[in-house]
Amino acid sequence: MSKRFSIVSAAYCVEPYLGDYFQSLVHQSFGLENLEIIFVDDGSTDATLAVAQEWAAAHPQSISVIEKKNGGVASARNRGLQHASGEWVTFIDPDDCVATDYFERIDDYLTTHENAQIDFISSNIIPFEDASGKKLDNHPLKERFAKGDRHLPIASINDEIHLSGATMFLRLDVLKSLSLEFSVDVVPDFEDAHLAARYMLHSRGQIALMASAKYYYRRRSDGSSLLQTSWASRKKYRESLLHGCLPLISLAQSQHGLIPEWLQRTILYHLVWYFKLDARYNPPTRTLTEDVTAEFHRLVRAILRDFDESIVRSFQLGGPDYRVSNALLSYLAAKPEPSQLVLSDVDAERGLLLARLVFHDDRPEIDAFIDGVRVEPIHAKDREHCFFNRTLFRERLMWLPFPSSAGVLHVQVDGQPHPICVGDEIPRTYTQPDTYLVKRLPWVRRRFGKRSGLRPRRMKRRHALKTRVLRRLATSAWAARRFGNAWILMDRDSQADDNAEHLYRWIRDNRSDTNVWYFLNRDSHDWSRLKRDRFRLINFGSPLRLVALMNAKVLISSHIDRYIVDPIDRRDYGDLTDFRFVFLQHGVTKDDMSTWFNSKKPDLIVTSTPAEHESIVGDGSPYKFTTREVVRTGFPRHDALAAKAKDAPKPSRVLLMPTWRASLLGPSTGKGNARSRQAEFEESQFARRWKEVLHSAELAEICTQRGLRLTFMLHANMEPYFDWFDPPEGIESYRHKSTSIQDLFVESVACLTDFSSVPFELAFLGRPTVYFQFDRDTFFRGDHPWRPGYFDYERDGFGPVIMSPDQIPEALTSILDPTPELETYRERMRACFPPSGSAMSEAVFNAICDIWRKDSTVADMEEDWQRLP
Repeated sequence: MSKRFSIVSAAYCVEPYLGDYFQSLVHQSFGLENLEIIFVDDGSTDATLAVAQEWAAAHPQSISVIEKKNGGVASARNRGLQHASGEWVTFIDPDDCVATDYFERIDDYLTTHENAQIDFISSNIIPFEDASGKKLDNHPLKERFAKGDRHLPIASINDEIHLSGATMFLRLDVLKSLSLEFSVDVVPDFEDAHLAARYMLHSRGQIALMASAKYYYRRRSDGSSLLQTSWASRKKYRESLLHGCLPLISLAQSQHGLIPEWLQRTILYHLVWYFKLDARYNPPTRTLTEDVTAEFHRLVRAILRDFDESIVRSFQLGGPDYRVSNALLSYLAAKPEPSQLVLSDVDAERGLLLARLVFHDDRPEIDAFIDGVRVEPIHAKDREHCFFNRTLFRERLMWLPFPSSAGVLHVQVDGQPHPICVGDEIPRTYTQPDTYLVKRLPWVRRRFGKRSGLRPRRMKRRHALKTRVLRRLATSAWAARRFGNAWILMDRDSQADDNAEHLYRWIRDNRSDTNVWYFLNRDSHDWSRLKRDRFRLINFGSPLRLVALMNAKVLISSHIDRYIVDPIDRRDYGDLTDFRFVFLQHGVTKDDMSTWFNSKKPDLIVTSTPAEHESIVGDGSPYKFTTREVVRTGFPRHDALAAKAKDAPKPSRVLLMPTWRASLLGPSTGKGNARSRQAEFEESQFARRWKEVLHSAELAEICTQRGLRLTFMLHANMEPYFDWFDPPEGIESYRHKSTSIQDLFVESVACLTDFSSVPFELAFLGRPTVYFQFDRDTFFRGDHPWRPGYFDYERDGFGPVIMSPDQIPEALTSILDPTPELETYRERMRACFPPSGSAMSEAVFNAICDIWRKDSTVADMEEDWQRLP
């Protein structure tokens, strides 16, 4: 007699998890005797097979083990299917487990609804953390089960899609009658959804959604599961689309004459994750070569060509934001119309309202009217949105004037009224009105959630006392006197000597009416130096920092790391905080760092060179910022650098200073900037090549002949590896704590680096650089989070670009001696830093003050508005 359920489990090196897996099956309330467990070992190299055989020996009537050579999940499941004999078959993964009443729940539902013609069962997948065992219940498709156990026709499902083989139950006789099995060509994933969709395309029955049947999906802490590692496989960007998605579309069109909505949604859900991943900071997709991305775009276009625009626009499964949704829309055969106009931010102090419009073809004519009067944007740009190295759509950003007495906003696109929405970034069908009442500013600010006075959460008991004490202290008269409207500056938590330090010093000496403070860790090597220089310091690690921030007017930093831009738990103190954030930058931005910058919300960004400024605010830029948020003032530290250089003796150093590599950074040792060592560093190409340069006798001889000192300094992020380089005798080497980096710049006649922004500091002083870029192919494709930007090293660089250590002597000689090439590089330096008419620190200070100053155009408009009938 055949059993009710067959379980086919494909296993590869899952020994640590088999105890949980088998325990959850042998203790089923449904009875192990009613289950057929077919365990297929796919060539495991650990003890997986031996452990499975022990369980089979203990339960020979229910568990059988099949051994095969490694061939992948699909081939292993197919082998198991050949031996299955149950009425229903499912494919539980052996690193997961199920609730003890899992099969009983499903059997009861099938018995109760035996006349419902149920052909497909989907169980409730609940992720849990491997390390803690904590059940998360946060699967993106969990809403399928919000209505409890139920069934509905397969042909009518919408968001009730299914992609997991581990949580699906199929009728074995239907599988065999249709000769269906897992495709071995669909790799490294989507093979489950591929089989499920082919099965459902042939079915006219019902799907049962079993909320009560709980499947526990293990999220491995070591990131080793197939789902977690599949993004590194190039096959994911070809095979799963070519052999998985496209054949499903062909099958559906041949059988039904169209692509069912549920199938469109299934494929969209699969594609959404590609684009969400590529939109992240430093995604694994950066390692893809041009031929892979070109093929990926071709396949996606072929897949989505005949999809319904309204389905793509409204699709929300997997949490696509407006960027991902519009990226998918760009592949449709017909170009989508411009999306609804989105009002996404408001600047009450300056009287500005941000409006955004996405378009997929040429930019349309956009006209905005307030109370019937046409208004021009004060700040505007066309932003490009790139995915997988292609621009897929563009977006018009417009900061419109927003007089305080304004009433109704009306927008026309190409002469026709256009729909408007507020704060809704998912492009939907056009159901919004084409006018909007904008004078209710307080409501608009709450809708956007910017500086909205968040109410504190219900505090955990162990934190409640500390939080209450800090809140009371922050609202005391003492705190108001000491920190009221404070300007707080910081560079890194562990290090100063950057733009924030130099701006602080200028404010202290020139604007005594400003309540200025500086954040720094007390154990920093710069603490005592700044203390002697009369800096008003606050230990970054102390609770006093939070008290100061709750009274501050502005936080100003040369860095934009999360621990700096989000330094306070707004759930506990959000109703007491209203400070603005100013990003001074750490160096000239020459590469495309838009993904990193766009994840932040600075009120002001300071830039230094015209090209840098244009790369952020200009049309075609991938950055979300406009001239409202970005100013070109120059860097405060350049004031100090120019002053030092004016009085300094003739430079006598050659500075060796490579930049850091994200792939070589050890884990963070806390919330700040400190990092630990990574064991693989010593074998890296970066370590070996730079050590070779540092120990080059020929390089040392060139410097000796010219009376120059060869000086070595690592980037602050790489200092944990300083001792490993073991600089030879005669080479001066410095850690950041042992000298001022500005002194080294002033004393250096030339620089040897790789991809660093340090050459801009030397170029400001008119001194050249050799770029040693031996790892260019990997630097921008995985070793580092930056993408190539506007700056081309051969075209724009301040010295020669070389790839081999053997080229260093000749390259360095060419910039130390007067040559025509040297004059070319000097012309580039002069063009990069055109003469400035004012002190840079003062310009930055004035730009910060302008954050709270109403735009002059808006002020003039408000006077005119009063005279309108």
